[in-house]
Amino acid sequence: MWNLGHRHQRILLMPQRAPSADEDPEPRWYWVHCVDQQSLDRGSAANVHSLSSLDQALPCCLVVPPQSVTLVTLDGDLVEAVDNRESLDELVERELCVIPHTLALHVLYRDDSALDVMVVQRTLLAQCSRRLRRHHLSPRWWASAFQGLPPPEPDTLGVLPWGDDWMLKWRHPEAPERERWLCWPKSQDMEDLSDLLPERLRESPWNCPLAPLAVNGLDCLDFCARHLPVDLPLVPSDIEGEGQPTQREPEPA
Repeated sequence: MWNLGHRHQRILLMPQRAPSADEDPEPRWYWVHCVDQQSLDRGSAANVHSLSSLDQALPCCLVVPPQSVTLVTLDGDLVEAVDNRESLDELVERELCVIPHTLALHVLYRDDSALDVMVVQRTLLAQCSRRLRRHHLSPRWWASAFQGLPPPEPDTLGVLPWGDDWMLKWRHPEAPERERWLCWPKSQDMEDLSDLLPERLRESPWNCPLAPLAVNGLDCLDFCARHLPVDLPLVPSDIEGEGQPTQREPEPA
């Protein structure tokens, strides 16, 4: 359909609310076909069946909605424990108090004393993948919508509206190369939000790249398409099966 040569292209697929069980209702889906991180085509579908018209030969990436991804931050002795006593999977599962082997992980930042890990439920990846595969779309990579929100300037908040929530991102006050994320309900008191932010950010300006009153989920995904990294984590190869998840290195999506 398109003669794009060797240019980098992919289809981003994002449910309005990610299903994690067979009985969960079918969500609205948003999609963006991007080339070199620029949107070539885009659309939304009331259900997964309507995605069948997409080019099945193009590589696909599942973008997980902001409320379904957790950013786990580890510091000090906990970072040493990853190398000395237990695997990263075991440590994160213990910190989150979840059943073993139920999470997919991707390291966003690591040094000798700090570790930031993006975490999603494997059942969510499996459920989305199964529904898409029924219509011959096979997401090979996954990402968080938060990865498509660029880090703001220090001491400011980066903000995107997503449905009934705000996506908030800021830089770690002492380590600007580290990010912090928060998904906050628009209906909840903003004073409660202030208590969760570093003190220097409580009165800081909001940097909202998209007009809050003129945005929908498709606009948000289209914006994220321009900023998502090229290297993204792979959907675990054993996502449909039982047993220990296999951690794999990111590769260009």
